Amino acid sequence: MIRGNEVSLSLASFAIGVSIAAGAYFTEGYWESMLLDLAMVFVALGAGLLAINFYLDMHARKSAVEPLLELVEEAIQEHHNNLVDRAWERIGKPQFNELVDRYVKHGRDPLALTPGERDAVYEMVKSEREVLNRLHDHLDEQLKELALILGWSFDPRILQHTFVCRSAIARMRAIKFDDTEASKRQVAQTFLDIDISAFAVHGHLAEAIGLRARELYYE
Repeated sequence: MIRGNEVSLSLASFAIGVSIAAGAYFTEGYWESMLLDLAMVFVALGAGLLAINFYLDMHARKSAVEPLLELVEEAIQEHHNNLVDRAWERIGKPQFNELVDRYVKHGRDPLALTPGERDAVYEMVKSEREVLNRLHDHLDEQLKELALILGWSFDPRILQHTFVCRSAIARMRAIKFDDTEASKRQVAQTFLDIDISAFAVHGHLAEAIGLRARELYYE
C-alpha cells in the first residue's frame, strides 16, 4: 500500500507547482518563463513520486501474494481434478465439458442440465461425499485466509468470487441428499458453482499481481 508520507509529498509538489504557475500569470518576460519552468519541475516531481511509489507498491504486493496464490491454487486444483476424474468416469469427457459450458451459458441454471445429467452429478457427489467434504473444507479454509489477508482494497472481484464460492460450499453442507428432484438440482448447481467460482478467484488473483493464471484443468 502506498504510504501516506509519500502521497502527502506528491500532493505538496503538485500544489507548489500549481501555485507557482498561478503566480506566473501575473508576471511576464523572464520571470514568467522562469516560474513556469519551475512549476513544471514541481509537477513532474509529484508525478514521479507517485509513479515510483505505485511501482514499488505493486512489486511488494506481488511478492507478498505469490505464495498465497500457490496455496489457493493447490486447493482449487485438488478440488477440480477430483471432480474431473469422477465426472469423466460417470458422464464422459466431451459430454461433461459441454454440460459445464451449457450451464454457464444459461446463467448457472441447473435446469440447463438434462434430467439424466443431473442424476449423474447427484449420484457422483452423493457417493463421494466423504472425499468432497474434505476437499471443500480445505478449499474453504484457504479462501477464508485469502479474504482475511487481502481485504477489500486489493481487488473486490477476488472477494466477490471468494464469498460466492464459500457460500456455495456452505449450501452444499446443508443439502439433504433425499433423492428428490429438488435435491438433485441443488447438488448439480452448488457443485458446479463451487468449481466455477474457485477458478474465478484464481484467475483474478493471478491477474491482480501481474501473473498469468496457470492451467489447472486436465487436458
